[in-house]
Amino acid sequence: MTAFLFPLISAVAHSADVLIDRFIMTRQRLGHRQFTIVMFLGLYFWSALATVFLGGIEGPAFSQRYILELLTVIAIASLYNMLYYQGIEKKHVEEFEPFLVYSPLAIILVAALVYPAE
Repeated sequence: MTAFLFPLISAVAHSADVLIDRFIMTRQRLGHRQFTIVMFLGLYFWSALATVFLGGIEGPAFSQRYILELLTVIAIASLYNMLYYQGIEKKHVEEFEPFLVYSPLAIILVAALVYPAE
């Protein structure tokens, strides 16, 4: 039962998220740049709280390799979010839906390249 229920809940939640984002950007007249900045500040705030209450960061995490990987992930996530919210702001939902549909496939392909043994 849960094998069917969790993907269904995820699909409904994602659809609701797209509609809420679209509503905020069109009805509230908030641009994609301001929306992305507010979103990243909120993510930073909640991540900082989680780090304080759920545990710290170990010393090896500050090695040059991991910091470079973190900066790469931040750059890719920033680009993805800017394109996503620009699409929500300027286009109809059906025009950028293929972008949403194929993003999990791109994640799987990148994961296969990074973790070939998995």
